[in-house]
Amino acid sequence: VDKIDFLYLDTGDVTPIESTAQLHLREAKIIIEKNLMSENGIILIDDVRNIQSKKQDPSEYGKAKYSIPYFEENGYKIIKDEYQVVLIKK
Repeated sequence: VDKIDFLYLDTGDVTPIESTAQLHLREAKIIIEKNLMSENGIILIDDVRNIQSKKQDPSEYGKAKYSIPYFEENGYKIIKDEYQVVLIKK
């Protein structure tokens, strides 16, 4: 079965945060539960540190406030943590 080597997540709008963050988490769960990423798979999440998000929610991760911790709990580590966040399998 072919797996994903590079996944770009740019789910939903940056506002409102909560509905997009929940959608982001659902997608993260699908990725993990179905084991879609290759062994050296890279996930890039866009719009993490967006100014509009910060105005509405104190979370460091904006619309990815649930998905990033979920990925980390499931074997991923952050290798780039800026406006965009890049994760790889540990």
